Amino acid sequence: MLIRFNVENFLSFYKKSEFSMIAGTTRNLKDHVENLKLESEELKLLKGSFIYGANGSGKSNFIKSIEFARECIINGLEGINTVGKTYRLNKLSENNLSEFEFEIILQEKAYAYGFNLNLLKKEINEEWLYEIGCKNDILIYKRVGNKFEINKNELNEKDKLRLDVYLENLKPDELILSIIGRSNFEKINIYSKIFNWFNDDLIIITPNTQEFLGMFFIDFDNLKKYLKGFDISIIEKIFIDKKMDELEIPDNIKIKLSNDIAKFLREDQQEKKKSKGATKIHVNINNSPYEIEKDSENNLIAKEIKFKHKSSDGTFSYREESDGTKRLLELIPILKIIKCNKVVLIDELERSLHPILVKAYVDEMYKSIKNKKSQFIITTHESRLIDLDDIRRDEIWFCLNDEKNGSNLKSLNEYNIRSDYKADKGYLLGRFGGIPEIVPIVEENIPCDENA
Repeated sequence: MLIRFNVENFLSFYKKSEFSMIAGTTRNLKDHVENLKLESEELKLLKGSFIYGANGSGKSNFIKSIEFARECIINGLEGINTVGKTYRLNKLSENNLSEFEFEIILQEKAYAYGFNLNLLKKEINEEWLYEIGCKNDILIYKRVGNKFEINKNELNEKDKLRLDVYLENLKPDELILSIIGRSNFEKINIYSKIFNWFNDDLIIITPNTQEFLGMFFIDFDNLKKYLKGFDISIIEKIFIDKKMDELEIPDNIKIKLSNDIAKFLREDQQEKKKSKGATKIHVNINNSPYEIEKDSENNLIAKEIKFKHKSSDGTFSYREESDGTKRLLELIPILKIIKCNKVVLIDELERSLHPILVKAYVDEMYKSIKNKKSQFIITTHESRLIDLDDIRRDEIWFCLNDEKNGSNLKSLNEYNIRSDYKADKGYLLGRFGGIPEIVPIVEENIPCDENA
């Protein structure tokens, strides 16, 4: 679970800004809080949070900052574009360090992991990992430049030697967590566990994400109940067989795609030698979903997935569905995934969705995480969700922005309001900030251009 996240000098965030999932003193909706016992303290964490703000305030940049840090940890800095990622409204920020820090709960223990770096030079300046929540924080490792302070108390001699070799060859653009977390050490499994939290348990959904679309088709029979619940008329998926050479894509891409898929299916088949299940993969080609598998002669067969709707005898391609339906097909699998102790971030949940659907989806999210150590964080403009009968005041955040300080996050809990206050109306009236400041547009007396 996520305790808090800090970001500094990244995109619209200039000064250090903190986002926290620690619950406040609000007494209602206690099922929206997870109670945890650490070594020296009890911790109450929120299971959901909603971030509001005007267009351009930094809501999406908050998600991007977490996504960027995650990408650095999982894949390393080498292939990441860092140009123009510092706060650009202050020329000095280009040479200043950018910092990211996470506090997380993992197997009933709390950890603080973070790093700062020079994005212009692509160089890690500092990196640290501590176990926190104890009487005294316990250092696991700390790095400043090319100097390291490592807790080796629990390591055997073999792992100590291996660790020294890794550190000796560590490049300026490499994180210790990335290198050691992917390695097979006998005793330093905390590195791998924290690396796997970022890789497996931290899930980020942007408005254009299609990463989980394949899961919807794989688990269609179990997930289609949500289509009915959300008033979507799809009742069945239909396969239209096509040969790989019939796909409407350039030949060079077709050859590469065929080779990549064949390699994936070959490796997947090797892992499933004891399984009788078919080996298949779901891919998007020209914005249409395909299920690709091998036939008995090891030829690749592409099956385009189409839909059958109630009250219709025909079939419809994915491209023919409405934007809102496509968005739901991506979001529905999350209702299953989040049951597995995940932290899910969704940027612009309401994109292309009716307000009633947004509310229904949020209700299902809360149902999915009941009795689970899961959390979700949503950025949205949907003010009708700000109902203090349905969500707690400490679950509501506002992203504010000014040129001097950049983006900053502020909790509704910091405002003095009554429990029966109509917070949605207060938000739209500008009491908490985070809304556009509309000014009258001056109409100029410009003659009509009849030739335009």
